Amino acid sequence: LVTGASSGIGLETAAALAKLGAKVIMACRNVEKAEQIKKDIIEKSDVSISDDLLVVKCLELKSKQSIKQFSDDIHQSVDKIHLLINNAGLINNERCLSDDGFEMTFAVNHLGHFYLTFLLMDILQNSGDDVRVINVSSEAYKMGTIICDDLNLEKRNYSAFRAYSHSKLANVLFTKQLVANYAENANIRFYVLHPGAVHTDINRDFKFIRSLVTTFKFMLKSAERGSYTTLYCALSKDPLTNGAYFQSCKEVRLKARGLDMAVAKNLWEASCEMLEIDWMNSKTQ
Repeated sequence: LVTGASSGIGLETAAALAKLGAKVIMACRNVEKAEQIKKDIIEKSDVSISDDLLVVKCLELKSKQSIKQFSDDIHQSVDKIHLLINNAGLINNERCLSDDGFEMTFAVNHLGHFYLTFLLMDILQNSGDDVRVINVSSEAYKMGTIICDDLNLEKRNYSAFRAYSHSKLANVLFTKQLVANYAENANIRFYVLHPGAVHTDINRDFKFIRSLVTTFKFMLKSAERGSYTTLYCALSKDPLTNGAYFQSCKEVRLKARGLDMAVAKNLWEASCEMLEIDWMNSKTQ
């Protein structure tokens, strides 16, 4: 299952997995666009891809209701998920709110995937001996600061990069706390990664970054190359360290802020409170 699978790294990840014969659920905001992308993947592939290997489903990570509806649909249609790739992301030029009243970048990049993982955990726990949850973060986490009484960036001056780096650090700390909370579940491994500086449309609403991308496009990875580290974490037969951070298909040591388990625990609890869930007391929910 790949979120944000209709463009960029998510598209390339979904296509590569389907080429290998995996059934891939493409979780996307725009179903019409995603259906066309699916057709393009199949038609342009250098290997035969069966139509039923790519399944498009609607998912709006900015909406708890949409995520719950998506989860209900998944529970009715599949009984196993071997890979959950939390890939979708955005960066906003101006502060705006999600459907549930949360700062949009944090809502989509962290809270949406947090809630989705919570809702699908029962399936993940019963999907065999090699299940992987992969969170696509960014090297921007190094500039992020988690202040648990200001996760919506109401008390600090808003900037697109502050919101983005804040959410990407949340991805890292979420991964670390998943490992801590599910230490007894040897069948599930959790990884987090930086895909590199990639030319995708994540900056579509951010004019300044769009101008930089246009100027320095020759220095950026293609979306296909940007998917390599995700695919490495998804497919590697080498023993990978649970909870590790990867870049350029290798494990990289996190900076101190990405290893702060006190902040990770507080972020987990704050996220549960925002989403009105009691995760660790409802593992079978």
